[in-house]
Amino acid sequence: MVASVQHSAGSSIEAVVFDLGGVLVDFVGLERLATALDLPDTAAAGARWLRCAAVRRFERGLCDPEQYATDATRELELPWRPERFLEEFERWVTDPLPGALDLLEALRGPRDRGLTTACLSNTNELHASRLLSELRSDAHFDHVFLSCRTGQVKPDREAFEHCTTALGLDPRSVLLLDDQPLNVQGARDAGLRAEQVTGPASCRALLKELGVLRESSPPGPLTTWQESPHEARRAEQEPSGKQ
Repeated sequence: MVASVQHSAGSSIEAVVFDLGGVLVDFVGLERLATALDLPDTAAAGARWLRCAAVRRFERGLCDPEQYATDATRELELPWRPERFLEEFERWVTDPLPGALDLLEALRGPRDRGLTTACLSNTNELHASRLLSELRSDAHFDHVFLSCRTGQVKPDREAFEHCTTALGLDPRSVLLLDDQPLNVQGARDAGLRAEQVTGPASCRALLKELGVLRESSPPGPLTTWQESPHEARRAEQEPSGKQ
């Protein structure tokens, strides 16, 4: 039987799904993009990035790097030639963020008790191998969903539905941790539980708050999570019929 953390509304957390860039791995692309386009912050850069047709094609595996660079520099109105952008782009993914590997190791106990872990990332073949290698994906994730291999990109509903279908779980029992507001909202619209996070430390704090991660407790069944005031306020704000 799968151990789970009960939510007051009756659902339970049976899987934790991580975004990668900006959550577990350092992704400097949005900072570079915000600077190049004179945008106010990385949130504005992220929104523009997620909506760019060239980016979406490339991250779905539908074009080669050279075509992507040509189309993206034009659509995003970047101040770089395509060749220069491609060189820059390959360096946008760097190392795991501090605490990322420790966090994934800390989830071994909950996984032994039935929790499923996965990653769901918009990425491309230029970055994918390094992402998986740096995070030791074979050891830390039960499932890996990369857009360039599934053909589905966040925040599209299909990306989240593909994930939950492959997991074989009710979307309400799947918790997504992502740094982009558009992706968080897209996941919620698809029925998942989703929270915006800013890195491993905020992931760890949230998972402890939800009772998924109880590092000070001896091994055993995951304990019931009592709804926090923050979640109670969110529940009051959401329509009662929302799944």
